Amino acid sequence: MGDPWARAAVLIGVAVLALTLVALLRRRSARRPEHELPATGLPAGIYLLTSAGCATCEDARHRLAAAGVGEYTELSWESRPDVFTRLDVDAVPSLLVVSSSGMGTIHPGAPSSVIAGL
Repeated sequence: MGDPWARAAVLIGVAVLALTLVALLRRRSARRPEHELPATGLPAGIYLLTSAGCATCEDARHRLAAAGVGEYTELSWESRPDVFTRLDVDAVPSLLVVSSSGMGTIHPGAPSSVIAGL
């Protein structure tokens, strides 16, 4: 591996591989659709799932207020990690809508279309 061109080719190959892996992982997490959760263990209601380092959580709060959604509970990762772990939450903000039957639907990213329908 004394040849500088061979080293450069290996480094470029490793960089391309790393960038491809990062792109695939991002696409995988971005494609995770809303999904239903059985027996969430939470009372019926609307929950905004957040964390302290979330850059877009404030925007989700504003969108909920602008849509007239006054009754919701905010759960942060820092205060309720047990809920995030139990529900396998991997993105914040997310909306969790729990029905009276205890079934919940999680909406990653707190989409405006879901907020408008609340």
